[in-house]
Amino acid sequence: MRTPEERQLAQCTLTAGEHAAAHQMCVCMQYADTLRAVALRMTGNKAQAESLVQEAYRDFLRANGPSQPVDTIKFNLLSRLRECFRARGRASLGTLAHGAGA
Repeated sequence: MRTPEERQLAQCTLTAGEHAAAHQMCVCMQYADTLRAVALRMTGNKAQAESLVQEAYRDFLRANGPSQPVDTIKFNLLSRLRECFRARGRASLGTLAHGAGA
């Protein structure tokens, strides 16, 4: 006889794509502390660093489906973090230049 938890688990089936996506997310989350530390060094501000990490994860997940090779996830996440940081810098420079001309 199965327990209620075992019955519920038996009813929960994942497709191959869902399983791959869940595995990728688990791998991604392994690097959260590393990303936060790097982002904090980049920004010097905890709130900005957290926002930057969230933006990097969002961009990474949008750009990479579950087919992303596990061994390249850390590199790609750090690359996304750097690109998000650069984009914010360009945006703030554009705002400063636009404001200076007014």
